[in-house]
Amino acid sequence: MTPRVLIVGGGIMGASTAFFLAEAGLGDSTVVLERGTVGNGFSSMSTGIVRCHYGHPALVSMALRSRRFFEQSCDLLGADIGFRPIGYAFGAGAVDEDALRRNVELQQSLGAEVDIVPVEEIAAFWPGIESSGISLFAFEAGGGYGDGYLTTQGMAAAARSRGVDIRQRQAVRRLVVSSDGGEVQGVQLASGETLWADIVVVAAGPWSVSLCDEIGVEVPISCHREPKLVLHWPAAVDSRPVLADRLRAQYFRPDSRDTVIYGSTQTDHVDLVDPDRFDSFADDDFVDNAITAIDQLVHRDDIEIVRSYAGCYDITPDLYPIIGRCDVERLILCMGFSGHGFKLSPAVGRLVADLIVNGESSDPHVPTDFFALRRFGEGRSIRSLNPYSGSRY
Repeated sequence: MTPRVLIVGGGIMGASTAFFLAEAGLGDSTVVLERGTVGNGFSSMSTGIVRCHYGHPALVSMALRSRRFFEQSCDLLGADIGFRPIGYAFGAGAVDEDALRRNVELQQSLGAEVDIVPVEEIAAFWPGIESSGISLFAFEAGGGYGDGYLTTQGMAAAARSRGVDIRQRQAVRRLVVSSDGGEVQGVQLASGETLWADIVVVAAGPWSVSLCDEIGVEVPISCHREPKLVLHWPAAVDSRPVLADRLRAQYFRPDSRDTVIYGSTQTDHVDLVDPDRFDSFADDDFVDNAITAIDQLVHRDDIEIVRSYAGCYDITPDLYPIIGRCDVERLILCMGFSGHGFKLSPAVGRLVADLIVNGESSDPHVPTDFFALRRFGEGRSIRSLNPYSGSRY
């Protein structure tokens, strides 16, 4: 018998999971419940960077599978989701040269098209780069960026066309479990209506925590405010790749010929907030630190801050997601993406669909329990095989 699946959360993870369940033939028995409107939450605020630069084969494989999905998205979804393969350049200092080379070798062994290139090659796209700090770059020609809102909308529309019932403005009040708490049976909506299901997927970002806590499933997830700056940065060339500066933990994503989105990859500071109440702009400390870091990398006097904004990350102790089953039967967790969500989203949707349909991962490089919640209690947090200095990645 085909299982009835409820997906709590209509962001990019919920939409991706729905799409792949529909592809597997479960479209008519899948319902997505979104507290607001599809794709208008934190998914729409993602910088949408697409890259395979990871230091673990499971993550490289998922990122590569996702990138190929983005490349084929017009055919798969029937819509332009805003993917722009402008390239991705990751620069490291001398202390991280060996780690960078090992990571590139790992990525190449799994099929990623990435090479080590000299600083001068990237500086040609980004005039003014101070080459004395960065020793070399890893350049991934197929990397780039996408649009979180358009991608979520595209996946949701494709899922809907395959039978998925997507219900907007349907907030879930609580998960309904059996009398002994050992099995999930459905959800109760804020309206009081109860929906029954064979399987419930919780993919509600930081709002997943309270839903799980109420049924005794403790997920180690915090909500972190993540600010961004939009910079006026005129381009000297028609196209420039995404630029990541590992030395100063910052990145730049082109937004137009004259604007760039700036973000930080610092992992030693967490700005804990309530996802329903937080300042949706960058504070003075972030701006001051950004100005210092940018000045250390680039020598130009025509870069100006246009505006700022802030969304939220749902972060875990090891900064990687929780995906999979837990001690409550028929409940699947899909949360805690810690900033990795967009670039991995197609592979995540495929993994969750695999767990529901086949009970295991279909990717030989991704063990079924790789992202399981129990990893934290078992002391097997996810770590890069070749970590960079001062970083948990």
